Parts: sequence; C-alpha cells; structure tokens
Amino acid sequence: MDYSFECLGRPETYELAFRVLRKGGMATGIGISPGSFPIVASDLLWGRTFQGCIMGSVRYREDLPYYLDLYRRGELMLDELVSQRIPLEEINEGYAAISDGSVARSVVVFEGI
Repeated sequence: MDYSFECLGRPETYELAFRVLRKGGMATGIGISPGSFPIVASDLLWGRTFQGCIMGSVRYREDLPYYLDLYRRGELMLDELVSQRIPLEEINEGYAAISDGSVARSVVVFEGI
C-alpha cells in the first residue's frame, strides 16, 4: 500500500498500518495509542514513514473557510454525522451513549447562555 491510516489507537493496529506499506509508503496515526510498537530499522531504509495527525492536521485559517463554504453549498454533509443534540446537563449520558455504541456523535447544544 502507498498509504495506510490507523484510527483505533491500538499498538497492534499502529504496527499493522506500518507493516502493510510498500517502498516509499506513508502511514498516518489518527487514533491516540497508550502504548508503543516496534519499527525495524531496515523498514525505514525502504523509505517507509509513519506520521502522526492531531486534529486532522488542519490549518485553521486556510482550511476552515474552505470547509464552511463546502458545507454552505451542500457539498460537505456534516448534519448527517450528528446522531443527537443534547443540552450540557446531559453530557454524561452523551458520553455513555458514545461509549456503548448507541450513537456515533453527540453535539452539546448551549441554549440560554
């Protein structure tokens, strides 16, 4: 593979994302991993690289206006990613729902502030 992405944050999937690369391939770690994984030095000689990604590596001043424009034109479907909207008072229940898999994404709505 030329590119791989690790999104689970598990050391074994970090290692797998790196091992599946061909010469010159790049793996990107998106999930936060509490552990480490081995990289064999000879793998680096083949030009394989592993990079991290924090907050999508977004360049806020350049990227956010572009994404906002896509959203306004209906080309970036964000509303469909929101499973539920909850008030701040229900944030613990919202985290629990994400943790147990009953929703994908909760958005906290601040009303009356």
